Amino acid sequence: MYFISICIPTFNRANYLDQLLQSIADELNSVNFSMQIVISDNASSDNTSQIIEKWEAKNLPIKYIRNNSNFGAIYNVANCINYSDAQYSLLIGDDDIIRKGSLAIFNQILNQYNPDVIISDRYVADINMKIKGEEKSSSLSKISVYDFKSQNSFDYFDTTVSTIGIFSFISNLCIRTDSWKKSQNYSLTSTSLFPHAIKILDILTIQKGTLLYLPASTVIARLDNDRVNLDVGPEYENSHFLPWHVHFEGFMNIAELFFKHDRNLMLRFMSPIARIIEAGKYDYIRLANIEGQNSKALEILNKLNIST
Repeated sequence: MYFISICIPTFNRANYLDQLLQSIADELNSVNFSMQIVISDNASSDNTSQIIEKWEAKNLPIKYIRNNSNFGAIYNVANCINYSDAQYSLLIGDDDIIRKGSLAIFNQILNQYNPDVIISDRYVADINMKIKGEEKSSSLSKISVYDFKSQNSFDYFDTTVSTIGIFSFISNLCIRTDSWKKSQNYSLTSTSLFPHAIKILDILTIQKGTLLYLPASTVIARLDNDRVNLDVGPEYENSHFLPWHVHFEGFMNIAELFFKHDRNLMLRFMSPIARIIEAGKYDYIRLANIEGQNSKALEILNKLNIST
């Protein structure tokens, strides 16, 4: 068994995937653990397979799975780790890149703390990978471990400062593979745009696993490259309201799935979403009214105790 699998769901992003694989290859000389790269290809029609063949010829340890058809990004993210043959799986989007030294850091942290889930921070960049700044998951300044056998572990959600702190982003997460595979088979596509977040909350709240916050940016995220419209539908591209709402609604669905019997805990989990809505609620309401979606906006606001 490998120690870490880098799990990459991909679709028609051969050039970006090539850059990601280069960033992984650049790290190989600095790692001293067994590693596998799992690529789950959602039936790409570009030159993705040729890019993978190029890196296989350079002895990158790739396990390549090509789906028979495009099952959607939600399915591909949720299913990618199922192909992992490693103790831990590091999820990363095909358009992001791993920061230099990150794999060695993960190796050290995993061996020292043995958590079920690691969540880190990220650098954000534009479409051309020019870094724009750093985004934190938590306000904490040191490595912090939360054992979800204890109710006090939910204090982690009080420290989150952005949505990536509640698992909105895939590329800052490292997960114990067995725990992921033990999680329930939720109806992911009908529940949320964030299937990995559902799996992680199962690991933490149902399996009573441990979460480690790593205050380091381990990845560079390429922004302005959203693909949610592939799963939401063409109405997303023509809407100014839905790009906000589908994310809010997705996380509300997750919160209600896991915390429906504890409203206070649900609100603590949703605090990063509530802060975003509170800061822009008048635009949110205005756009909802323009597009005839007022009832959807009011439902979210009411659930989060946000006045109109």
